[in-house]
Amino acid sequence: MQDQGKTDEQLMAELEALRQRVARIEAAESPRLEAGGRAGYLDDLLRWTETVNELISREMELEEERRRIDKALEKAHARLERQVEKRIAPRVPTQEEERVEADERQPLQQPSREQMDLWQTAFASALDLLALKNKDLVYEAANLSFCRFLGLEQEKVVGRTDFDLFSQSEAETRRQEDAQVMSSGKSLIQDEQVAGAAGKSWLQVSRTPLLDGTGQCVGLFWSGRDITAQREAEEALRLSEARFRAVVEDQVELICRFLPDGTLTFVNDVFCRYFGRRRKELIGQPFASVIFDQDREEMKERVLSLAPEKPATALDVRAVVPNGDMRCLRGTIRARFDSQGRVLGLQCVARDVTEQARLEERLRRGQKMQAVGQLASGCAHHFNNLLTVINGYAQFLIGALGPDSPLVRDAEAILKAGERAASLTSQLLAFGCPAEVQTRALDLNDVLRDVGEMLHSLLGEDVVLKIKLAEDLGMVKVNPGQMEVVVLNLATNAREAMPSGGVLSLETANVELDGAYAARHPGVEPGDYVMMTVSDSGCGMTPEVRERIFEPFFTTKDPVTRAGMGLATVYGIIEQSGGHIQVFSEPDLGTTFKIYLPRVDDSRQLALPAMSSSELPRGTERILVLEDQDQVREFAAEMLERLGYDVLAASNGNDALALCLTMPTSIDLLLADVVMPNMSGPEFVERLHQLHQGFEVIYMSGYPVATIANHGPVGPEDVVIQKPFTLEELAYEVRRALNKRPA
Repeated sequence: MQDQGKTDEQLMAELEALRQRVARIEAAESPRLEAGGRAGYLDDLLRWTETVNELISREMELEEERRRIDKALEKAHARLERQVEKRIAPRVPTQEEERVEADERQPLQQPSREQMDLWQTAFASALDLLALKNKDLVYEAANLSFCRFLGLEQEKVVGRTDFDLFSQSEAETRRQEDAQVMSSGKSLIQDEQVAGAAGKSWLQVSRTPLLDGTGQCVGLFWSGRDITAQREAEEALRLSEARFRAVVEDQVELICRFLPDGTLTFVNDVFCRYFGRRRKELIGQPFASVIFDQDREEMKERVLSLAPEKPATALDVRAVVPNGDMRCLRGTIRARFDSQGRVLGLQCVARDVTEQARLEERLRRGQKMQAVGQLASGCAHHFNNLLTVINGYAQFLIGALGPDSPLVRDAEAILKAGERAASLTSQLLAFGCPAEVQTRALDLNDVLRDVGEMLHSLLGEDVVLKIKLAEDLGMVKVNPGQMEVVVLNLATNAREAMPSGGVLSLETANVELDGAYAARHPGVEPGDYVMMTVSDSGCGMTPEVRERIFEPFFTTKDPVTRAGMGLATVYGIIEQSGGHIQVFSEPDLGTTFKIYLPRVDDSRQLALPAMSSSELPRGTERILVLEDQDQVREFAAEMLERLGYDVLAASNGNDALALCLTMPTSIDLLLADVVMPNMSGPEFVERLHQLHQGFEVIYMSGYPVATIANHGPVGPEDVVIQKPFTLEELAYEVRRALNKRPA
């Protein structure tokens, strides 16, 4: 490429000639210029000279750029020539190139048998609902999850269309969507409500066209994932937000402006009323002064992260209002920037979302407790089976050894440990599983009097116990044993908060909760309540700990020695009893728990059945024991045989039916476990009624009543004895059931 620019020598020569010309012009014009005019002329000349210099510099830069382009073009031209020569020259292909070319000429191989088996296994066992349709939208294959969802066998799905499996309207909708995917050749993903055997469920459905080698659509791959729980949670949250909006829609947001250093420059009237201060008291104060101190650092970090490309950030903080309540504020902070990107000021718009935050926290806490409660229910069933055997044989040992035997104390220790284990299992069920417990109307004052002596030994000499009981205290309907667990757990928690001693106060009172209180505490109904207050002078709790104390397995102690179930158990018992609990605590200021239980009018003392261990009822009737756990079955049979009964035993329903067919006479009573494999207790009862009539039934189970109801028609009139049961409980229940039979 030929150089089109001027050389440096040429440019310098032209510049020198230009300067000489300027000198000649100046010399010729100097007589006619005055001092002021000459100065202005020289200024113009100087600016003109500078402009010329800039043009020269620019010309030199452009010249240098042309040289670089010429060099790049020369290199590209040389590289192109080498590539052309390389392609024109004959070359022998390598072995790898020959192999690749041969493979490309071969037709596509079919997948191996092992690959097909692997694909079919993955298809059949997938948790998602999977199905294949041909071009006529007839089902060619469907996995087990798909068939279970519809409640049909695979042979009743394959070869059918949606019109055979769904309603006319739903099938037509599905046909149109399938046809759209097949005609467009594009996949479609959307949420659909699909009717299954258990009713309609929300599924995330994916439709993918199946194309052959020519690009023609030959079928459709259909997959679905159950998102019902997610949709229900979203709907619950939507309803919660709707209720919240209905409460605050007439309210005006809190608005303020502040400088980069946090100094308030403007607050609206709502802001002033919210914090109970006048405008002149707030202007000039730090914005952080109205924010809870634990949230200030996070808010500061959010403000510092603002930039011109991200001028706004979310605000989610807590604030303490004049009445001392902790409120939640949620809104937006937006910054204004100058042309240099520096913050000029900030504006905050927020509103009170305390009720919504409480509802969300209540929902999260309930979900946690429900999940752990389901786990506890399954574990408790197995523990209760073991404890039935342990406690029962411990009772046998105590009765067989006699009071003078040196081994009696060992047997009693075993029994005491088993009873303690049964109590712990009951606590596990109390907080998470809505088990039906035996309740009665009672006076909370009686509960506190009964546990008073126990508390003295539990607390130690360095803790002063103060009990203040209200006169004419109303009655509440609760389980006495569970209320003792509540008091003992709260007292134990208080004792650990006072390692150097202190004061524990228990107090009762009649209170009335009005509509305003109920509005501030979602889930609470206005009315008459009995309040029990448990206060200590211990170390107190931080807000972070206070918010989590009722969570299962949460503990501030050593997790190896503390399971973190005490306060979760308390929460579960109070909620199950129709009440609610509040906690007030500050670091170094102690802790106060307030428990509210609905007051009832029924003042009758419904005594729990008393069991005498000295003289147990006996009999000679024939009893069939049906229990799948060997140790429990053998123990129950031995207990009944010692009471004089004629006992038959079976481990499953089929063996029990075969046993009943061989008996010349029918049984008088059936003692059956509720939850068993293959055939449950209630199902066996229905089968046995077809063979024999006139026998009584007692169910036994380690599950709570609310859970076992899912395993068969166990109604409120049926007798259910809870594991672990004692010899006395079984003896009286059996005798009571047999006495119902006509003489």
